[in-house]
Amino acid sequence: MKRAFLTVLTLALAYSLAAVQETGVQNGSTPQQQNVKAARLEISQKVWDFGYIPRGAKVTHNFVLKNVGNDTLKITNVRKSCGCTAAPLKKDVLFPGDTTELAVTFSSGAYQGPVSKAVYVESNDPIEPFIDITFNATVSIPSKLLSIDPFFIKFDTVRGLPLKASIKVVNIDAQPVSFSITQEPLDYVSLKARKKKIAPGKEAEIEVELKKAPPAGEFGTSFTLMCDDDKNTRFSIPIQGYYLSPK
Repeated sequence: MKRAFLTVLTLALAYSLAAVQETGVQNGSTPQQQNVKAARLEISQKVWDFGYIPRGAKVTHNFVLKNVGNDTLKITNVRKSCGCTAAPLKKDVLFPGDTTELAVTFSSGAYQGPVSKAVYVESNDPIEPFIDITFNATVSIPSKLLSIDPFFIKFDTVRGLPLKASIKVVNIDAQPVSFSITQEPLDYVSLKARKKKIAPGKEAEIEVELKKAPPAGEFGTSFTLMCDDDKNTRFSIPIQGYYLSPK
């Protein structure tokens, strides 16, 4: 009787252990695999919409790349789908918890209408070694929601600071429209909107101030407005110029 009881107990323990191991396999890992060191790449957005942009301009969005794994992440390559895109990476080795920025700039050139491009990021992430980042824009097509004038801020030769410009935003829709700034420009530019809700036929002003020295020579940045309509319509306004630094 005692031997039979021990046999049943042994079988029960063996069954329980097998069930635990099977659960681990179903979840894609075993207890030993759960402790394996690996880098993991996380990107803030995999799709970005610049919205309406002018022709012959450059617009930029900063994607944040983070290592959410427990081993060193190495970004081995960043490829673009065309020569109209620049994507410099600030650093290509990230320790666990580290972040970096990938500044993706699209040059609209002679494009017209909807445009979609991609940037491909390769790394030693064992789960997703190749990640695609897609961005969209609508080039040189008038919006039926807002009229923006000027749609392109150009500071010619900048010698003294600060320097200001203004943008007039007119609601050409039949409904009130509110907007927010969803992508800020680089830190040498500040923005000030006198109001962000516009009644039909009315206008708002955005003040653009070049408040401190940009990089010497040609410089460029942009900012993106997002509206509260049912399509969350966006507008990206480029800011470019030439800074003559004091000697």
